[in-house]
Amino acid sequence: MTNSRVLTLAATVRPDGRPHLSPADFVAVDGVLYLGVDEATARYRNLKQNPAVTVMLADGSKRQAILEGDAKFLDMESGLAKRVLEAEKKKYGWVTDAVAEFHPTKIFTWKTK
Repeated sequence: MTNSRVLTLAATVRPDGRPHLSPADFVAVDGVLYLGVDEATARYRNLKQNPAVTVMLADGSKRQAILEGDAKFLDMESGLAKRVLEAEKKKYGWVTDAVAEFHPTKIFTWKTK
């Protein structure tokens, strides 16, 4: 589900503690999850201050997953960042300014019959 085109939303925490929800670029490379983030966005500013993030993947009403965890930005000059951007380009047709490695600590999934 992570490298297919499904609705992906990311919830971060604003500096005043309020939640912020927005569509997200989300890819897996070598079994590790990554969020694409543009530097001009609230998500970028929020994650710089507080790494807590919840991601929801929804494949229509049939399959959903909610992942809670933390994100840490990669060095964009690293070989790993370049590989993640390649995966992002393949999946979405574009790349973001920054990439954060996502470490889920809790995962909830469900599938309708």
